[in-house]
Amino acid sequence: MAYGAYTEEKIEERIEEMKPKDKKMDIVYFFLCDGFIKIGKVNPNDDEDVADPGNEKRVLSRLSGCKTGNPKQIYLLGYLIGEETYWHRVLHEHKHQGEWYSYDGLKGIIFNLRLQHSDVFLEKWKQETVDVLEKKLEEGYWYLNQFEKDKTYKDIKKEIKDIKKYTWNQYIRKVCDISFRDIESDIIEHRFEKRNSPWQLKINEIKNYSYKNWQAICDGLSLMFRTNVEYKEKRKNSIIDEMHDVIHEGDMYYHLNIYSNCAHGLTLRNAVFLYKNMHPDIKKLAIDKREKEEIKTREAMNSIYKPKKQLEEKTS
Repeated sequence: MAYGAYTEEKIEERIEEMKPKDKKMDIVYFFLCDGFIKIGKVNPNDDEDVADPGNEKRVLSRLSGCKTGNPKQIYLLGYLIGEETYWHRVLHEHKHQGEWYSYDGLKGIIFNLRLQHSDVFLEKWKQETVDVLEKKLEEGYWYLNQFEKDKTYKDIKKEIKDIKKYTWNQYIRKVCDISFRDIESDIIEHRFEKRNSPWQLKINEIKNYSYKNWQAICDGLSLMFRTNVEYKEKRKNSIIDEMHDVIHEGDMYYHLNIYSNCAHGLTLRNAVFLYKNMHPDIKKLAIDKREKEEIKTREAMNSIYKPKKQLEEKTS
């Protein structure tokens, strides 16, 4: 049977074309080179498991290609599953040229991401670094006196010993020139923190406050941003919130139904901070709005059950 200019077969084809298709994710990598971060992508071997060895191999192959013709050392900071275009869009203000972005502008964000590391790259870097240091031991240091020579040799041997034991976080601190007193060091150390650590306990305080007051926070933020706000779970892939904080996959967050260059949401930390420091008049408006909605809900429920109750009384 034909419907106008379309046959049934043609209509079915059009319906299939209009169905949403699963979008293929990228493996988005972050390379560091001479004060800049390169954000690029490779096609995933497995876009469900970021730790798949095939993904690691493709990222390292891309890094090797970037080294060709580049006199500067390039370091791998890690990689994740996501969309390259998303990261280019939300970090556009730190863009230097092409896929290269300012390290100083991005380091607070990059170190907070739960990037996948590469044991293969780490071992290769350790070996290359140790080889360079061992060559230094062969130098005569003729311009130093004996005391200075002994101290230099001792320091180099100690550094070699330390580097051989480096973890991924220690490697990141080394190549990014981060000292233990820097705030970035704390961020790196606590990205995958255990539940009972002091750092996580502070996060739990925010989570508990948010859980108890999420409706009030949603109402307050709705008035601030003039849009609907939802308290929900981040289902897939990490994103950046409106204040350049990181919302990790699986985290609860406050979703803002607005368009912006940043992600449409706020982390619990930022949402709670905004709510606690909100102007009292906005808080009062939010509370009044919530109370009116609760009254409407009760009235609606009563309107449903009241006729039912009256009918039961008549039949009894």
